[in-house]
Amino acid sequence: MAGIKDMLKDVLAKAKTLSITNGDGKETTPYVRMWNNQLQLLENNEGAEIEAFPMPAIFVQITNPVRYEILGQGFRDADLDVAFHILHEYYNTVADDDSEGVEYEQDLAVFDIRDKLLILFTYFQPAGCGPMFSVQEDQDTDHKNVYHLVVHFAVNFTDSKGSKLDAARNYFITKQPPTDLEIDATLDRTAGGPQVTTKFQIPK
Repeated sequence: MAGIKDMLKDVLAKAKTLSITNGDGKETTPYVRMWNNQLQLLENNEGAEIEAFPMPAIFVQITNPVRYEILGQGFRDADLDVAFHILHEYYNTVADDDSEGVEYEQDLAVFDIRDKLLILFTYFQPAGCGPMFSVQEDQDTDHKNVYHLVVHFAVNFTDSKGSKLDAARNYFITKQPPTDLEIDATLDRTAGGPQVTTKFQIPK
């Protein structure tokens, strides 16, 4: 049983385990947060409005709207579109002989992050969810030094927060039943007909 916060915490924690190569060629983990149009704020020179962050960075978004179907007893489910916004800072590179390099004016390294993201999240099951599957990608065809790649995953999520059965509401008290109850039954076939005598031993 889970709510949307539990699901998101699992996704964010999983994304932080990704191993990627930064601009210095060193292996590191990405900066991970919820998506809030951080790239637009940077491009509009509104960097003072947001926390400065390193790149590569991965931002997580559940796209709107989220439409739920009622299951009964307060449960509901929805097919979520989980969008991973990959922001990768890239500058032109040239070959050792100063001739034009194969990655001049194109960012191919961002797709290495994309591949690792697919490996990490395909079949992953966050709290309250079934397995995740990648269903769509949006490439960046109008970028400067920061490439913005969006990878979409579909996943079915069941929300239990409206149900009285959700453990966090403490509406029902669950208790383990006794397992050492003994019942001894004997059949008395003496004169006067069969008589059944049952003896119970109830633990204290």
